[in-house]
Amino acid sequence: MRMDSTSGLSFRAMQEAGKTDPTIASRVALFEHRVPEEFYDFENDPDALNNLIADPRYKDQIEVMRNLLLDQMERTEDPAEQAFCERTAPTAFDEFMKQQQARTLGE
Repeated sequence: MRMDSTSGLSFRAMQEAGKTDPTIASRVALFEHRVPEEFYDFENDPDALNNLIADPRYKDQIEVMRNLLLDQMERTEDPAEQAFCERTAPTAFDEFMKQQQARTLGE
């Protein structure tokens, strides 16, 4: 996943350090290969290293957050709404990204 935080000197230094430090290597991998959804307990995991999205203990809280996000996406006519609603479909994200790229290029 390309983003500003992976384009600079700091990230390149992390990549280099990850060649010899497994902890840094795992953090680099997280930045390079994000998952569609993440849910963290920042009080107990302030560095957001343990994604709890699949933990059944948080199912109700995750559903509340999903609904809040969907409400916001609907109110703001977020173009990612459909991709969010279809987030478990393997091609939904890819299709959304193709649409965004075409939109950016003015196609």
